[in-house]
Order: sequence, then C-alpha cells, then structure tokens
Amino acid sequence: MSQRKLNGKEKRTIAYMISLISQIGISMIVPIFLCLFIGIKINNYIDKSIVIVVSLIIGCGVAYRNAYMLLKQTYASDMKREHEELEYYKSLERARLENQKRRENEKK
Repeated sequence: MSQRKLNGKEKRTIAYMISLISQIGISMIVPIFLCLFIGIKINNYIDKSIVIVVSLIIGCGVAYRNAYMLLKQTYASDMKREHEELEYYKSLERARLENQKRRENEKK
C-alpha cells in the first residue's frame, strides 16, 4: 500500500488532537485521585468509609466538568471557524451569481 505524506495543516491538526486528548485525560485523572486521596485521609481520622465514596463521586463530577469545559471551548472555536468558512463560500456564490447576471445582460 502506498502511504501519502501529510501536509503541514494535517500535521498540526493531528498534534492538536493528541494534545487535547492528553489534556482531557490529565484534567480528569488529577481531580479523581486528589479527591480520593483527601477522602482516604479524612477516613483515617473519622473512620467512616462513606467519606471515600462521597469524595470519589465529587472527584468524578469535577473531572467530567473539566472535560466538558475543555471540549466546549474547542467546539466553540471550531464552530466559529466553520461559520467563517461558510460565510466565505456564500460570498463566493453571490459573486458568481452577480457575475453570471452581468454576463447575461451584456449578451442582450
């Protein structure tokens, strides 16, 4: 099989996606383990195992919120770029139609 070479834009996109996945992973793992660690330390003092479960649930909630915020920012910037590209294509279509009408008027 022949493999094609990636251009600069594709390489940047791949690198951006890999960094985004890594960032999401770290932003989810850290709060879960931090809350779990705090829950274990509190459990050592008050000896209630429910504290570990509650702290783990809080850590998971924070982790999913972090992932949501990161993806929301990424999605918003992608939507903005897509909207700009759509407007550009619409302006090209309007210019093409105007040019076509002008040519028809010149023929008459």
